[in-house]
Amino acid sequence: MRMILAASLAAWPHIALAGGGDDTEPPQPTETTTECAQGEVRDEKIKDCIKAGDSGLNDDLRFGALRELAYAGRPDEAMCACVVNPSS
Repeated sequence: MRMILAASLAAWPHIALAGGGDDTEPPQPTETTTECAQGEVRDEKIKDCIKAGDSGLNDDLRFGALRELAYAGRPDEAMCACVVNPSS
């Protein structure tokens, strides 16, 4: 019983933070919405626009691009950012 209590107390900070942040402000426009062509997002590592479905994008970059495109009124492109193309 003590082990279960200890394990649950140890996991509590991680569980509390799992809900995410309270980021209700619209994202600031970046090159994804100002310079990249339709269906592309900005990859800051290579400093260029790449296809939104590129498997080289990490989850944080993909989510940021999706959110930015959705706030910019481009929901179709935001949906493309959700889909990962494993062959790219």
